[in-house]
Amino acid sequence: MDPPRRDPRGDPRPARPPPLTCAPRTCRRSTAAAPKAPKPCADAEAVTTISTGAIIGAATDVLARPGPSVLALLGASGQAPDQIRAVHAVRPLTALAVFDLDRARR
Repeated sequence: MDPPRRDPRGDPRPARPPPLTCAPRTCRRSTAAAPKAPKPCADAEAVTTISTGAIIGAATDVLARPGPSVLALLGASGQAPDQIRAVHAVRPLTALAVFDLDRARR
């Protein structure tokens, strides 16, 4: 059995894979110099974060009972603020509990 991978910074927890929101998006824009060279045309991380928040807001509106006003969030990485805002838009929150392995993000 292989030993567990270690984070290169010395963190005793196993190294984590790169974030799932790293997805470059390109589109084809023709120019005289490079007629078919792909050029970045969208910030994929922002698009992914916004669309995930929108889906969570819509799912909360359709699936959650109207009464609860407390949100427990598991994980507080880059998408967390948009997810909180999306839930709060459809169910006004009175309390928020955030759980994350990284103490700085709690």
